[in-house]
Amino acid sequence: MITLNKYGNRENRVWLELYGLSTDEKPIEKFDDIFIGNSSTYYEMDTKNTFMYDEENKKWWEV
Repeated sequence: MITLNKYGNRENRVWLELYGLSTDEKPIEKFDDIFIGNSSTYYEMDTKNTFMYDEENKKWWEV
């Protein structure tokens, strides 16, 4: 799945930037009724690990 997040100075879709702890459960598909788009990011504040959301497989990948 290829996702166009930005074209020139315009955003093409909504993607989320989430922050939490490594012990928090990473949300799948929605967060507070907001759709989690492809390439959304999750930052673990305690480990400094970063994850990117794979919308097609509904999975967070560490980057």
